Amino acid sequence: MLLTLDAICAVLCFCTNKGSIAGCVIGFGGVRNANTRKEEKVFVPTVFNDHWWLYALNCQTRQLHVLDSIGDGIEGRYKIDKAMVDRLQHLFEILDDFSGKSAPRISLIKEKVPLQLNTYDCGILVVKYMELWDGSQHLDGNTFPHYTTKELLRFRQEMLLSWMLDERNVEREAVLTDLEVDCP
Repeated sequence: MLLTLDAICAVLCFCTNKGSIAGCVIGFGGVRNANTRKEEKVFVPTVFNDHWWLYALNCQTRQLHVLDSIGDGIEGRYKIDKAMVDRLQHLFEILDDFSGKSAPRISLIKEKVPLQLNTYDCGILVVKYMELWDGSQHLDGNTFPHYTTKELLRFRQEMLLSWMLDERNVEREAVLTDLEVDCP
């Protein structure tokens, strides 16, 4: 399944600055379950020192999963993880105050994901994590398959093509005209 705007209600993003979360929130939401219409997951794509990784929060269990294609290779990562847990915990405490519930603590779980093969595919891997994340380990103990560089290039091309040809793209007709392609 390709990640589309319809598949995700919103994504909570934080900017990081020297190991702390500066809190430039872009949006909040998660993937909705069609049956319950409750937020099940919140994805927090995060960038620090030109490296992207993903926090995937299960809103029901309050587990925050770290999916990072370079593992623990970021200096100061503990501070970033702790700050993310603290900020999300505070957010839940505010939300739970409105509902009369008490907020259980968020637990941090570092997931085993394959390491990236180069220095530039972390962003595309974060998108794949958001597309495929289901919280289970079913691929030789990993949560995701080992992608080749060629497969990641294909994903990047497919993503670009889907964005360019999406009916909501205001420049779609110009793209099609430039490509001299007739599409319904």
